[in-house]
Amino acid sequence: MKKYLLVFGIMIVAFTMTAAAQETPTVVTLTTPDGITLIGDFYAAESPAPTLLLLHMAHSSRAAWSPSIPTLLEGGYNILAVDMRGWGESGGDQDMDATAADFPLWFEWLRGQPTVLADQFAVIGGSVGANLSLFACVNEPGCVTVVALSPGRDYYGVQPLNALADNAMRGRSLLILTALRDSSSGTFPQELVAESNVFEVGLIQYSGIGHHGTDILNNREDALPLIMTWLETHLG
Repeated sequence: MKKYLLVFGIMIVAFTMTAAAQETPTVVTLTTPDGITLIGDFYAAESPAPTLLLLHMAHSSRAAWSPSIPTLLEGGYNILAVDMRGWGESGGDQDMDATAADFPLWFEWLRGQPTVLADQFAVIGGSVGANLSLFACVNEPGCVTVVALSPGRDYYGVQPLNALADNAMRGRSLLILTALRDSSSGTFPQELVAESNVFEVGLIQYSGIGHHGTDILNNREDALPLIMTWLETHLG
């Protein structure tokens, strides 16, 4: 049975935080089968723990997550923030099909790290990264939850409803954060909630403007605590 959590406006929540050992990331370099170099920042937890994969917006890079990293680390998670191909320091063209094919490489690398629990992954993405986060999760058996910041019907050809085909997200959970007056995202988040086949879906809608993708985390003080509470509940 699907559970729904619909939240509007501001919510103040509390979450438990634990210390992480690594505050300076290890820069990770991967080479794809087609010869493209991908770059990411990995923050290792103090002991075996769940892992967050962070996907940035278009015209952005992994640096967009920097203001949120300290709080995410306090949750005790491993964190991998990547530059998707064609953005930041990663090579290649901005090819979304090829980008989606890169995610299994990142998960394979993560499963080789001693502090990574292979069955406890979450993917967090903003804008086109939000759309891609669903595809990244459905193709990774160890992914249990997605946090999508301003998903849209079609960003750069990435259509998240396609990720829900054949009950691909069954048994997993999805949290959506968006703004009611976001012209890019529009009313699509409500449609995504209605069409989702996940175990539990949460929708946070803000009434302000200027809140899109990772900008939500910079403009809304309650956004990151809400995400932390969701992760603690659904990821551990």
